[in-house]
Amino acid sequence: MVKPAFQMTINRDRVATLLDEIGRSDINIPESANGALIAVHIPKIVISMYGDCPVRNRYVSSNPHSPRPRRCPSEDGNTWRR
Repeated sequence: MVKPAFQMTINRDRVATLLDEIGRSDINIPESANGALIAVHIPKIVISMYGDCPVRNRYVSSNPHSPRPRRCPSEDGNTWRR
């Protein structure tokens, strides 16, 4: 079994406050979650990029948590390069 990165006890009021602060008051934490012990698993991952690709740079800055594109368009926009 994989060991969790960490464990924590849910404080429903604190989580609701954090969600409000980030503009996600639409997410409701059920009462039954208050005091629950959760384990957080963080997968190991490596992302490597090189070169100057405007599409990749724009994509990364707009959505840092999504998979990155593997190819970039050439300057003419008709071909793809790695």
